[in-house]
Amino acid sequence: MSVKDMIISVGGTPGAITASLNHYRPNRVIFFCSRRTGEDVEAIKRNLHYTLRDTEKILTEDAESLGECYTALKVQLPKIISNWKIQPANLTVDYTGGTKTMSAALVLVGVEITNQFSYVGGTERTKGGVGVVVDGRERTIMAENPYTQMAVFEMVKIVAFFNTARYKDAMDLCQETLKRLGPDGDIVVRRSIDCLRSYADAFLRWDNFNPNFGLFKKALKENEDLSGLAERPGFKDIFSKAQPLNNHLEGLTAGDENRKNLAFIVDLFANAVRRAEWENKFDDAVARLYSVLERVARFRLLEKYGIDNSKIQDRDICKYLSEQEWARFKEKFHIISTKDKKDEFFVQTGLKTSYFLLAELNDDLGRKAQTQWSEIEERLNLRNKSPLAHGTTPVSEIVYTKFKDFVLDFLKTMNIPIDNLPQFPHLDASLF
Repeated sequence: MSVKDMIISVGGTPGAITASLNHYRPNRVIFFCSRRTGEDVEAIKRNLHYTLRDTEKILTEDAESLGECYTALKVQLPKIISNWKIQPANLTVDYTGGTKTMSAALVLVGVEITNQFSYVGGTERTKGGVGVVVDGRERTIMAENPYTQMAVFEMVKIVAFFNTARYKDAMDLCQETLKRLGPDGDIVVRRSIDCLRSYADAFLRWDNFNPNFGLFKKALKENEDLSGLAERPGFKDIFSKAQPLNNHLEGLTAGDENRKNLAFIVDLFANAVRRAEWENKFDDAVARLYSVLERVARFRLLEKYGIDNSKIQDRDICKYLSEQEWARFKEKFHIISTKDKKDEFFVQTGLKTSYFLLAELNDDLGRKAQTQWSEIEERLNLRNKSPLAHGTTPVSEIVYTKFKDFVLDFLKTMNIPIDNLPQFPHLDASLF
C-alpha cells in the first residue's frame, strides 16, 4: 500500500518505528513524541533504508496525560497538515510507539480525520510472548478506521439533520455514505443507512406538502426488518414513533375530499409548529398559520354549506340567504362580481369576508370570528408586518406563540383533532 504521509507515535523502543517506516516508506513523517523520546528521532532517521523528504515533531509535555496529549495533537497537527497541504484522509496514523496514553490520544484524533491506521505487531515477543516485539520480528498491520466502517460520524450528522428537519441534507449524506461504504461494506450499516435514506426522502416530500404514502410504507418496512437488531436499538425507537403516522398520511393521500381537506389543515398546522419549534423560523410558521385560518373558513363553508369561496354564485347563497340579505352583504364588504368563461357571475371571499359570511349564515365558527375580529386583526397586522408578507419586521417567538394559540382555539371550535398532531420523529443519536 502506498503511504505518502504518516504520523507516528514514538516510545522507548525505536525498532518498531524504524520497521514501520522502512515498510511503508512515507515521504513525510510527523513524529509524535514526549520530551524524552523526541531526542530519539534523529537516531530513527539514521537507521532508515531511505531518506525522508520532510519531517516535523509534535511534542507533548506530559506523556501520561490523555488531555495534554490530545490537546497537543489537536493544536499542532492541523497546522502541519495545512503547511504540507496534506489531504487528511490520506494521512496514515501509526500508533505503535509511545505510552498507552499517547497511542490513545493519537487514535482519538486520527478517527476524526483519516481512514488509515497502522500498528506494528510481531511474530515473537520477549517475556514469554507478553513483552515487547523482538527486533527483526516486527509485522506491520494496516487497518481501516472503524468509525468509517461503522459510519459513526455520518450517523451522528444524519440524526442531527433529521432533528432539525433538514431532510434533504440527511438524504444526501446517506447517499454519499452508501457510495463510500461500497457493496462490500458492513451489511447492517448499509441497511441502516438505506432505511434512514428512505425515511429522509419520505419526510422531505411530506414536509414540502408532497406526501408519498408508498415511499413512507417502504421506509416502515425497512425499519421493521431492522427493529430486532440488538446493535441498532434506534430503529425500534424510530419505528414506534413513525408507525402511528400511517393513518394521518393515508388521510392526506387517499379517501374522500373532505377527509383530505381536514387532514391537510391538521398537517399544515403541524408544519407551522415544526418551522417554529425545530428551526426557529417564526415568519414561516406564522405564514402557515395564516393559511390554516383561511382554510378553516373555506373548509367550513364547503363541508357544511356546499359553498366554494373561490367561486360563489347567487344560487349557492340563496339556499340560505334572501336576495336582499346577500345584496346587503356584498355591498357592506365591497364584493364585486366577476364573469367566468360561461358568462356566469360569481364572487370570491377572502379570509375576513369568509368568516363574516359564516356569521351571516348563523354559523357558530363565524359568530366566534365576528365577536373576536378585533383580536384577529391584531394578529393579522403583526403577520402583515413580516418580511414574508408586506413589511420588514421579523416575527418574534412571542407573536408566533400568540398566533398559534389563537388558531388552535379556532381548530378546537371545529372539533378538528389537534390533540394528536402528526409528530415527525426526533432520533436519539445514542441509539444508532
